[in-house]
Formats: sequence, C-alpha cells, structure tokens
Amino acid sequence: LLGRHRFRLLRAQLLARSGRDAEARGLLEQLRVERPEDLEVALTLTSLYASNKQWSRIESTLPTLEGRHELKDIVLYFQGRVALAANRVGTARAKFEKAIDSQPPAGSRLLPSLLFYRGLCLHYLGRTEAAEAAILEAIDTGFRAETTEEAEQIAGILIEADRPELAVTVSYTHL
Repeated sequence: LLGRHRFRLLRAQLLARSGRDAEARGLLEQLRVERPEDLEVALTLTSLYASNKQWSRIESTLPTLEGRHELKDIVLYFQGRVALAANRVGTARAKFEKAIDSQPPAGSRLLPSLLFYRGLCLHYLGRTEAAEAAILEAIDTGFRAETTEEAEQIAGILIEADRPELAVTVSYTHL
C-alpha cells in the first residue's frame, strides 16, 4: 500500500513538472485525503497551489507543515507569498526576513527566492535602494525567475534603479 502511495505521489510530481497542473492537483488532493499527515504530499500540493496563485488553498495545507522545525523557512516563505498576494506587504516582508534569518550559514536553495520576494516587498514599500540591493543579492545567490511575471518584476526594479543593461541581461537569462 505504501509503495502504491509513493508511486502516485511521484506520478503527481511528474504531472506537475510537465504542466499538467489540474491532473497533478487532483491526484495530490486525493493523496492528501488518504494520508493527511504526509509532508511530501502537503509540500508538493502547497507548491502547486503557489505556482497557480491559489492562495486560499495554501492556507489549508500549511498546518500540516507548520509543526516541523526543518520546514520553518518554507512555511514562512509560503506565508509571505500569501500575505503579498493579499497586498499585506509589511507582513510579507517580515515573513521573508524571518525565513532569511533562519537560513543556515551556507544558505539554501530557498534563499534566492526569499531574497527576491523580500526585494519585491521593499520595492512596493518605496525603499528603492534596499529593494535593488536585495534583488542583486538574489541574482548573485542564483535566483532564477520561475515565471514571466517574476522576470518582469526584476527587470522593472532594475530599470527604476537605473540599471537597464542588467535588466535586459536578467530578462534574457531568466525567460
């Protein structure tokens, strides 16, 4: 039974990677009903909801992840994304900064995204220089835009910061 569950989870992850989000979501939601405590299912489903901007659904998956210390930064990241989508920019920035502060000294694969979203919050708050610094740090730590919207946001911030050459480079690199 566990092997079948694992196989179905892998299938859902493959469906999501190949852009078949509705099928992946349906399978993941079914797996979540069957095993609500499965962290990998909850995390994969949360990521899928975020990539599809289904913010209210994210709030239903976070309780499964919240109690786990090793997932603290990931939970803060998703809480920040939900807050940002609701235009609660100050709250979002605080979540991203708390997650950045919890990163190991060597950083993590999540750090570039945390820095990007922190920079985006600072931009929305009118803190142009701090936003530019955070965006540049995100790029330096390996941030890669996952969506056209993210690439456009980076380019816009860099253009406003009078860095048009870098904006063009980042746009081409990230799209």
